[in-house]
Amino acid sequence: MSEVDRLCDRVAVIREGRIVTVDEISTLREKMVRRMTVTFAGPVAAAEIAVEGATVVETVGNAVTLNVGGGLDALLKRIARFEVVDLEYERPNLEETFLELYSADNGEEPA
Repeated sequence: MSEVDRLCDRVAVIREGRIVTVDEISTLREKMVRRMTVTFAGPVAAAEIAVEGATVVETVGNAVTLNVGGGLDALLKRIARFEVVDLEYERPNLEETFLELYSADNGEEPA
């Protein structure tokens, strides 16, 4: 997968003999849910950082963990209203993206 990621612009995912998707690698990554943990200087209520496409998974102390799908712009603008001490962001790699699309358990029927 690392060679595909390095050399290709577009990929096709085939599941059960049918093409599930054909898209640019960057576009596939943008569609995937990513995990982000933001640590604020003080407590921040989940409702204060709520934006479409981001779901609060856990709040521990001043750290809020979110699942983020789609673009980051709205979320970053929202959290920028508060003092951010740390930000951890896991970008899915191509293998994780492939496995998510290939999995028959993701609720999609093959195209």
